[in-house]
Amino acid sequence: MTKIINVYVNGTLDSNEVPQNGSISLATLLHHLTVRNENSMSTCIKGCALESWDPRDLYLVFSFHSSAQAARIVRQVKQELKNSEEPIVLNIYGFSRGAIVAFMTCMELDQIDRSRLTINVAGFDPVPVNYQRSVKADMFFGTRTTLSSKVADLGACHNVGEMLVLFTNRPCPSFMGFSPILPILPDTSHFEVDVMPGKHEDAVAFTLDQGKVSAVNTESILMFHRIVEFMQRCGTVFDFSLLRFDDNLVVPMDSDHLLGLYAQTVHDIAAQHDRSMHLNNTIHTIHSEDRVYLNRHHQTLAGVAPNDDQCILTVERNPQNRVAEPEFKAAL
Repeated sequence: MTKIINVYVNGTLDSNEVPQNGSISLATLLHHLTVRNENSMSTCIKGCALESWDPRDLYLVFSFHSSAQAARIVRQVKQELKNSEEPIVLNIYGFSRGAIVAFMTCMELDQIDRSRLTINVAGFDPVPVNYQRSVKADMFFGTRTTLSSKVADLGACHNVGEMLVLFTNRPCPSFMGFSPILPILPDTSHFEVDVMPGKHEDAVAFTLDQGKVSAVNTESILMFHRIVEFMQRCGTVFDFSLLRFDDNLVVPMDSDHLLGLYAQTVHDIAAQHDRSMHLNNTIHTIHSEDRVYLNRHHQTLAGVAPNDDQCILTVERNPQNRVAEPEFKAAL
């Protein structure tokens, strides 16, 4: 029987402990709800800033510790493969730098045949925290020293079955290196790339108060449903009876209520702006009368064929793993 290993990797400053009351990350929440038995394991990794012991990270970059977190997951998977002849499914959810750890894990396990290991990844707002100019130079000269360049190409990860990569539309400070990245994805996998409303950690904000979970905003409600639906589709089982939930978090995925939240968010977005990314991509927020859907998933819920021209939130889906020399010189 197939064994499922569920791994949840927190963002930089997120704890993997369930509080009595207060803020709780989506990774920690889903780990707490994941059913564990002889065929289902679950691990939750705290944010890299909370457990970085590598002095090379200068308690700021966390590149080396992100590699260590990925190596920890890889060891666990390889040990399970050694202990069992049954196929393994690895389901990973990662937020921010946690999504980068998920990508690195895929690369470290890409030599394992898909008959033995299938990897499913949900990466939300993957931010490697590198400056775009530094990454362009790194890619051009082939030194591959930045986290961005290390995860730029996942094309060889043929044991990836499903991949969901989501980005937020509102820009983060680029001078702090908060540009997201969309790697080259394996053409043998089924992948979805989409844009969600909100700004980085504000789009996955939840509170726990006397055993009841609530989302801080509508953006977090939409994200909760996206990640839960993906993980369940990949075989993860949640026990929602462990906690009480706000009504918005327990409505069916195909409900008119959830569709209404998407429609309301369309009306709430008024500003137009772009969010620049690594690898020459851009996230667009374009508000016009012709764009009646929030994103591609909104179209799916409405039973409409995907069409970016009708969406307020879109992202370019053509990552490039090198830059042309004239473009690089211009960037400098």
